Amino acid sequence: MGKFGSRWLGDNFSQAKYMGYSVTGVMAHNIVGIPLAGSDICGFIGDTNAELCARWYVLGAFYPFSRNHNGWNYAPQEPWEFDTIYEKTMTYLDIIRMAMRTKMHMIRYYHTQMNMVQAAGGAFYKPLFFEFPDDAGAYANQELNIMLGSALKLGVLSTSTGVDTANFYFPAGLWCEVFNRNKGVNGCVTYATGTSVPLSTKAYEFYLHLRAGHIIPMQDGTNLAKTNHVSTTAALQTYPTDFHLLPDCSNTANPCTSIGDYINDDGIDPDLAQKQNIYSLAYNQPQGTTPAALVLTVTTTTEATHYPDSKVNNNDLLGSLQIYNGKATGLDTKDYTVVATLKDKTTVNLTDAKYSPALDRLIKPVETDSKLDIILAKLDFVTLTRKA
Repeated sequence: MGKFGSRWLGDNFSQAKYMGYSVTGVMAHNIVGIPLAGSDICGFIGDTNAELCARWYVLGAFYPFSRNHNGWNYAPQEPWEFDTIYEKTMTYLDIIRMAMRTKMHMIRYYHTQMNMVQAAGGAFYKPLFFEFPDDAGAYANQELNIMLGSALKLGVLSTSTGVDTANFYFPAGLWCEVFNRNKGVNGCVTYATGTSVPLSTKAYEFYLHLRAGHIIPMQDGTNLAKTNHVSTTAALQTYPTDFHLLPDCSNTANPCTSIGDYINDDGIDPDLAQKQNIYSLAYNQPQGTTPAALVLTVTTTTEATHYPDSKVNNNDLLGSLQIYNGKATGLDTKDYTVVATLKDKTTVNLTDAKYSPALDRLIKPVETDSKLDIILAKLDFVTLTRKA
């Protein structure tokens, strides 16, 4: 069933404990082979309330299958019903809107991961111990600590309302927040052993961390919604795909590296023969505080030759590159020139990459000139070279 269909968890209650139950419920579905699963956001039986619904939207943005579903004769729970103040000038509706845009950020990664699980099996939305079986701490508090594939760890308060602090678990290693919120270098943390960390849990707060050694595809759902009124997955397909990566430099005898996958198709046609692009990405960066050349290699393992230039839609265009933990690896001292080398050996000079102190990332921006559009299926590698 899970290879072809999806499932919701059944009629639940509009109570915080059922929000917590939903996490392990979605995990259980993934474990038994039904990855595209979700729960009725805000609850189905009984009247919900503004904080419960807002928190449930923040959690539900990360379900593989997200929907608000209400029973007959209960209080309405559409987002616009909660346009009341939560904190200062922030309304519960603002929190719900933010959560919906968070989901838009994640679509490229989720679509890729769902494709991979459908083809090869495994679980996507899973407890930490699936990735860290030898870490005793990874078995506790599963409702608060979630792995999304192998690359992302989500920490979110799913069991309570009115609670502004909770402990979240971090297995040993380097972790950087994807939604950095201008924390700068404080957005990355390193732990020598598994550690429980107290973090703020306001209704709008969650912690999505990228694991060292991984590359993920994303789009800026918030910015696209605000500037281009993007509100559907179809509209997302008209914009390039960004790649976020966190180099793993733990083995000092070898270069820093990251790997990842990206899969793109039209999301509609079930016949994917020659209509889907599957990319394997590998990043290499020299050790040290002044790395001279950074290289992202893109290998197209399956090509959508049905389409001109093997471009299904604009999701097959290179967007921004965001290299995390920049200051610690010396990416903060100089700009980097960016050159794309295509498979036919031609080169394209792209916009320089600059360090963002607010995000602690070296960022090659999305190109604004269509002449600089790079089709991923035609790309061999991208080289970022440190300026003198």
